[in-house]
Amino acid sequence: MTKSKNGRMIEMGTTTILFDLGDTLHDLTYYTSFARRISIEKLIDQGVPITNTRKAERLFEDVVSRHCEPHSDKLFLDDSYFKNLFEELDVKVGSTVPRIALIIYRDIIRSLITPSPMVIQTLSTLKGRGYRLGLVTDGRVDTTYEILQRLGINEFFDAIVVSEEVGVEKPNPRIFKEAMFRLHANPSEIMIVGDNLERDILGGKESGMITVLMKRHRLNRAGNRKIKPDFKIQLLSELLNLLARSGGSISDKF
Repeated sequence: MTKSKNGRMIEMGTTTILFDLGDTLHDLTYYTSFARRISIEKLIDQGVPITNTRKAERLFEDVVSRHCEPHSDKLFLDDSYFKNLFEELDVKVGSTVPRIALIIYRDIIRSLITPSPMVIQTLSTLKGRGYRLGLVTDGRVDTTYEILQRLGINEFFDAIVVSEEVGVEKPNPRIFKEAMFRLHANPSEIMIVGDNLERDILGGKESGMITVLMKRHRLNRAGNRKIKPDFKIQLLSELLNLLARSGGSISDKF
């Protein structure tokens, strides 16, 4: 067995691993940050009168944060975000410009979502060791499946649970219960891996799961400090060593 800093043990009864998607299995923060910057630069090249690129990038991020509704598409967006951006920048544009801006932005995002050999190898190894794998994510069903297809990892999951179809977002216990139901697993058998302390780690803890924080990006909310994951990793591949120290393959448990 492997022991965390707070004394939590990974028991040999761990049969199932539940993953978050954005900033866990792909770098959502990098994708969106890069796409915002490049799309604004391309709009300027096309004659849109944006005078302060950095201000526009910061405002773009803020607009998305403020206008995202539950289960909304936080990656591909829609043209309403660009309409709001131009209004808040006080930039006058034609009625077709927000749609053109959206096409530019989405093209950039889609060019960035490519398979990661490390992620594929890690998921493949876990399947080979006999673990059931699940995904629980906030957002839209069609967006989730497009991302998984572009990443080349759709086939690894025994269950995929998206907030749009369940009607609630993490950390609501309903979405975790739905994942457990589809995976035919009890909470004590599940390890959840995610990057968000409030949505993934708190949600997993309250559901009785072992929690692993993916520290891909800096955590900047003071309130998050009260939420303690059982384990921390920076690369997905570190999960293999973490599980191996607790006994390796569990395929003989089925």
